[in-house]
Amino acid sequence: MGGISLLFFFNEYVPKPYPNKEFYLLLLIYVAIVAMTAYSHNRRNLYKIHHLIGFKKTKMFYIIIAISIAVIIWFLDYYYQTKILNRDVVSEAKTWKAKNRHLSIAFLSTVVFAPIIEEMLLRGVFLQGFNRYMSRLSTALIISLFFAFIHFSPLDIPSLFIASLFYAAITFHSQSIIPAVFAHILNNCMTFFYYIKISTI
Repeated sequence: MGGISLLFFFNEYVPKPYPNKEFYLLLLIYVAIVAMTAYSHNRRNLYKIHHLIGFKKTKMFYIIIAISIAVIIWFLDYYYQTKILNRDVVSEAKTWKAKNRHLSIAFLSTVVFAPIIEEMLLRGVFLQGFNRYMSRLSTALIISLFFAFIHFSPLDIPSLFIASLFYAAITFHSQSIIPAVFAHILNNCMTFFYYIKISTI
């Protein structure tokens, strides 16, 4: 009965074109993070819950540093992928575009939603949790290894690991996940529009 109700809801109320599977997975993770934080800290106010996760006010200095280093990391990764690995990014971009026919939904999922959820989980919940029992360096290394491997892309592991180390460092220094969120969104945004550009070649 529950399955039939869910199918009815999906067909009647979920907007078409349907967001990709990643969108729903990220939405589920977001709800789980908020619910677990609310339960463990006995909070009901959404602002306070997000504050506990890591959305805290920070100096503009940290956001500028985060954005600047994100650009540098992106270009270093571009050089690594295209010049050292000789990766066929044009073919990959065309395959990616064929799978993501609704670019607006792909943008929402990969450029906006994914970085926010990943930062909430990794540099928010996990970083705070692990750092209670181990050093900052150990915490950053473990989280960065996890971040690199959950993307299931062996060729991207080095760049993902380095980016995650930077996200962890800026989070520790700023005491907020906001700079890391900005850096992560910018990185994904640059890749998104780069793929769109080269997919037409």
